[in-house]
Amino acid sequence: MGFAWANGPEGGTPISAANLNELLQKVDLDDEVAYLLGNPTAATTLAVDGMLDAKVDPLTTGRVQGASGRAYQVIAGVLRNSGSGWAFLNDSGHQPTNITSVSANSTAITINYGFTGTKVAALLVTPDETFAQDGYFAGASVGLSSSTIKLARMGQSVSDYVSYNGTTWTSLAGVFTGLSFSSGTLTLTHDSMTGATGSVAGRGGVYQPQLGAMSATTTQVEFFDWAGTKITTANTNCRAYVTRNTNRMLTPVDPTTITAPTANLWVLGLIEVAP
Repeated sequence: MGFAWANGPEGGTPISAANLNELLQKVDLDDEVAYLLGNPTAATTLAVDGMLDAKVDPLTTGRVQGASGRAYQVIAGVLRNSGSGWAFLNDSGHQPTNITSVSANSTAITINYGFTGTKVAALLVTPDETFAQDGYFAGASVGLSSSTIKLARMGQSVSDYVSYNGTTWTSLAGVFTGLSFSSGTLTLTHDSMTGATGSVAGRGGVYQPQLGAMSATTTQVEFFDWAGTKITTANTNCRAYVTRNTNRMLTPVDPTTITAPTANLWVLGLIEVAP
């Protein structure tokens, strides 16, 4: 067998095969040596600070070990909504670990493990670079058999140039998803906002636009001539730059409204299970 080294091959003290065998017998590490010598089916796993007392073989149980005598199941995967609902990627390059099902409603995404643990160690949910650049945040409420993931987004103002071409109203960059004009009031639909702050500026100097009523998802604009008369019939002089501000820094997001074929949520957790 030759020699083993007590403190590493550089400057350590060599131990003969006979002395090594005697040492192993004294500390009763037969199973662990079997593992190291290529017989993992008879072995137990190694702990960070020594050998574990619990007889759990990760190669046959799928478990990992951390603290001495404790076994864990890994929860992991890449969560995405490509247009058919939230699900974990399972293809040639991705595979979920211990995730049996995924569901979503207007408040959260729920992932089910397929087993029930005894204690929660940790579970992290991280937006990838695409979601991060778009200002999304994610956090989980973690249970022993499932977790719920909630999303929020950094509050952002919306701003765009709106105009009437004689036939239809348009939002130049598509920021305002709905534009309707009735009795001299233009109602713009947009992402949900908190607070009632905004601004409007005319273009061309023909009319003076003013902000009207606001709700979380709508902002109204009215046009007046220089004599103060409200314009009740839209014409091509009805055009303005409109901004709607939000007060809240973080706004809860309905997960079912997010479709992002190239953006992911990364999930990684450890749930303690009975040995």
